[in-house]
Amino acid sequence: GIVEVYDSQGIKLLEGKTDESGEFDFKPPKKDDLEIILLASLGHKNSYILSADELAGIIASEKPQEPESRESEVKEVMQVDLEQIKRIIDISLDEKLKPIMRQLSKAQQKEVSFTEVVGGIGYIFGIMGIILYFASKKKKGEKKNASARD
Repeated sequence: GIVEVYDSQGIKLLEGKTDESGEFDFKPPKKDDLEIILLASLGHKNSYILSADELAGIIASEKPQEPESRESEVKEVMQVDLEQIKRIIDISLDEKLKPIMRQLSKAQQKEVSFTEVVGGIGYIFGIMGIILYFASKKKKGEKKNASARD
Protein backbone atom coordinates (compact mmCIF):
# COMPACT_ATOMS: atom_id res chain seq x y z
CA GLY A 1 0.00 0.00 0.00
CA ILE A 2 0.89 3.66 -0.14
CA VAL A 3 1.97 5.35 3.09
CA GLU A 4 1.64 9.12 3.56
CA VAL A 5 3.05 11.04 6.53
CA TYR A 6 1.63 14.44 7.55
CA ASP A 7 2.65 16.86 10.30
CA SER A 8 0.28 18.39 12.87
CA GLN A 9 -0.64 21.22 10.45
CA GLY A 10 -1.67 18.73 7.74
CA ILE A 11 1.37 19.31 5.54
CA LYS A 12 2.50 16.19 3.67
CA LEU A 13 6.05 15.37 4.74
CA LEU A 14 6.71 12.20 2.78
CA GLU A 15 5.13 9.37 0.82
CA GLY A 16 6.25 5.82 0.10
CA LYS A 17 5.20 2.23 -0.51
CA THR A 18 5.17 -0.76 1.81
CA ASP A 19 7.43 -3.71 1.04
CA GLU A 20 6.29 -7.30 0.37
CA SER A 21 5.72 -7.91 4.09
CA GLY A 22 3.63 -4.73 4.46
CA GLU A 23 6.30 -2.73 6.30
CA PHE A 24 7.42 0.84 5.66
CA ASP A 25 10.46 2.37 7.38
CA PHE A 26 11.31 6.05 7.43
CA LYS A 27 13.26 8.54 9.50
CA PRO A 28 10.88 11.10 11.03
CA PRO A 29 11.53 14.42 9.25
CA LYS A 30 10.74 16.46 12.37
CA LYS A 31 9.86 16.01 16.03
CA ASP A 32 6.15 16.81 15.83
CA ASP A 33 2.89 14.88 16.02
CA LEU A 34 2.70 12.84 12.83
CA GLU A 35 -0.37 11.43 11.11
CA ILE A 36 0.51 8.26 9.24
CA ILE A 37 -2.05 7.23 6.60
CA LEU A 38 -2.05 3.86 4.85
CA LEU A 39 -3.92 3.66 1.53
CA ALA A 40 -4.43 -0.03 0.73
CA SER A 41 -6.05 -1.79 -2.19
CA LEU A 42 -9.80 -1.72 -2.86
CA GLY A 43 -10.13 1.74 -1.30
CA HIS A 44 -9.20 0.65 2.23
CA LYS A 45 -7.66 3.42 4.32
CA ASN A 46 -6.38 3.67 7.89
CA SER A 47 -4.56 6.35 9.86
CA TYR A 48 -2.62 6.60 13.10
CA ILE A 49 -1.50 9.67 15.06
CA LEU A 50 2.06 9.23 16.32
CA SER A 51 2.52 11.78 19.09
CA ALA A 52 5.76 13.69 19.57
CA ASP A 53 6.23 11.90 22.93
CA GLU A 54 6.06 8.47 21.30
CA LEU A 55 8.30 9.69 18.51
CA ALA A 56 10.94 10.85 21.01
CA GLY A 57 10.93 7.38 22.61
CA ILE A 58 11.36 5.69 19.24
CA ILE A 59 14.18 7.99 18.16
CA ALA A 60 16.00 7.54 21.49
CA SER A 61 15.80 3.74 21.28
CA GLU A 62 17.19 3.72 17.73
CA LYS A 63 20.33 5.78 18.44
CA PRO A 64 23.42 3.56 18.30
CA GLN A 65 25.51 3.36 21.43
CA GLU A 66 29.21 4.08 21.56
CA PRO A 67 31.42 0.98 22.05
CA GLU A 68 32.74 2.30 25.38
CA SER A 69 29.26 2.80 26.79
CA ARG A 70 28.31 -0.74 25.75
CA GLU A 71 31.22 -2.18 27.72
CA SER A 72 30.33 -0.16 30.82
CA GLU A 73 26.70 -1.22 30.43
CA VAL A 74 27.72 -4.89 30.36
CA LYS A 75 29.70 -4.40 33.57
CA GLU A 76 26.69 -2.74 35.20
CA VAL A 77 24.36 -5.53 34.13
CA MET A 78 26.59 -8.12 35.76
CA GLN A 79 26.12 -6.35 39.08
CA VAL A 80 22.33 -5.99 38.82
CA ASP A 81 20.19 -8.19 41.06
CA LEU A 82 16.99 -9.98 40.08
CA GLU A 83 14.65 -7.25 41.38
CA GLN A 84 16.42 -4.61 39.32
CA ILE A 85 16.11 -6.78 36.21
CA LYS A 86 12.38 -7.15 36.84
CA ARG A 87 12.01 -3.37 37.24
CA ILE A 88 13.95 -2.72 34.03
CA ILE A 89 11.77 -5.19 32.11
CA ASP A 90 8.58 -3.67 33.54
CA ILE A 91 9.64 -0.15 32.57
CA SER A 92 10.62 -1.29 29.08
CA LEU A 93 7.34 -3.14 28.56
CA ASP A 94 5.35 -0.16 29.82
CA GLU A 95 7.06 2.07 27.25
CA LYS A 96 6.51 -0.38 24.40
CA LEU A 97 2.86 -1.04 25.30
CA LYS A 98 1.80 2.62 25.71
CA PRO A 99 0.51 2.96 22.12
CA ILE A 100 -1.41 -0.32 22.36
CA MET A 101 -2.95 0.62 25.70
CA ARG A 102 -3.94 4.02 24.30
CA GLN A 103 -5.67 2.37 21.34
CA LEU A 104 -7.46 -0.08 23.66
CA SER A 105 -8.74 2.72 25.86
CA LYS A 106 -9.97 4.62 22.79
CA ALA A 107 -11.76 1.51 21.56
CA GLN A 108 -13.41 1.00 24.96
CA GLN A 109 -14.62 4.62 25.06
CA LYS A 110 -16.63 4.14 21.88
CA GLU A 111 -19.96 5.92 22.05
CA VAL A 112 -23.26 4.12 21.49
CA SER A 113 -24.50 4.61 17.94
CA PHE A 114 -28.06 5.31 16.81
CA THR A 115 -28.40 1.86 15.22
CA GLU A 116 -27.43 0.19 18.51
CA VAL A 117 -30.11 2.18 20.36
CA VAL A 118 -32.78 1.31 17.78
CA GLY A 119 -31.67 -2.33 17.83
CA GLY A 120 -31.93 -2.43 21.63
CA ILE A 121 -35.43 -0.94 21.57
CA GLY A 122 -36.46 -3.46 18.92
CA TYR A 123 -35.07 -6.28 21.05
CA ILE A 124 -37.12 -5.10 24.05
CA PHE A 125 -40.32 -4.84 21.95
CA GLY A 126 -39.69 -8.34 20.60
CA ILE A 127 -39.38 -9.84 24.08
CA MET A 128 -42.50 -7.98 25.24
CA GLY A 129 -44.39 -9.30 22.20
CA ILE A 130 -43.47 -12.89 23.02
CA ILE A 131 -44.51 -12.43 26.66
CA LEU A 132 -47.85 -10.85 25.69
CA TYR A 133 -48.49 -13.58 23.10
CA PHE A 134 -48.11 -16.38 25.66
CA ALA A 135 -50.07 -14.39 28.27
CA SER A 136 -53.01 -14.01 25.85
CA LYS A 137 -52.92 -17.74 24.99
CA LYS A 138 -53.02 -18.56 28.70
CA LYS A 139 -56.02 -16.25 29.24
CA LYS A 140 -57.88 -17.77 26.27
CA GLY A 141 -57.20 -21.24 27.67
CA GLU A 142 -58.59 -20.23 31.08
CA LYS A 143 -61.74 -18.71 29.48
CA LYS A 144 -62.40 -21.91 27.50
CA ASN A 145 -62.01 -24.04 30.64
CA ALA A 146 -64.35 -21.72 32.59
CA SER A 147 -67.05 -21.81 29.85
CA ALA A 148 -66.75 -25.60 29.53
CA ARG A 149 -67.48 -25.97 33.27
CA ASP A 150 -70.69 -23.91 33.02
